[in-house]
Amino acid sequence: MAKKIHKTPVQSTQQNIPIREFIEGITVTKDNRFIKIMEVLPSPFFLKRVKDQNKVSEQFHSLLKAAPDELHIKSVTVQADLSYQIKDIRSHIALEKDENCKKMGKEYEKRLLEAQNYGTTHRFFLSFPYKSSKSNQTLKDIAYQLDVDASRLVNLLRMCGNDVLLGTHEEQNNRNAQLFYML
Repeated sequence: MAKKIHKTPVQSTQQNIPIREFIEGITVTKDNRFIKIMEVLPSPFFLKRVKDQNKVSEQFHSLLKAAPDELHIKSVTVQADLSYQIKDIRSHIALEKDENCKKMGKEYEKRLLEAQNYGTTHRFFLSFPYKSSKSNQTLKDIAYQLDVDASRLVNLLRMCGNDVLLGTHEEQNNRNAQLFYML
């Protein structure tokens, strides 16, 4: 008598992630929500003078009052990626003619390689969904509204001393895809 073989269906990661696509700098979920995700580059708040800290706090208060109703703030701690710096120092070492400079460069490379094992970095993200009572909006209309809301947030964040990674919609799509891959 032959044994019955039970096959388990193969599931890919893509089936479990609720993302349908990245388009026009927007993350579109499988349940048809449109979400804008922005990465914020932090400023060293505690290195500022008390007067400047108070000003930043007031600006951040203004940002929260003007922000979309469903603003999500996410902080992620990840292992530091020093591969770019290591590649850069190696190219400098290869071009260097002075042996003392090469030696210093190799020592620096060694420290970067050691730091890569235990170094962490923090990344900060703001996300908010598209909200509208109109049902016949085109993707272009949705992208425009999300870009307007994002521009307002970017201006307020800059007043707080922060910067935001912007770029073309294609660059934003790539960053969002990398973000979901990382998480």
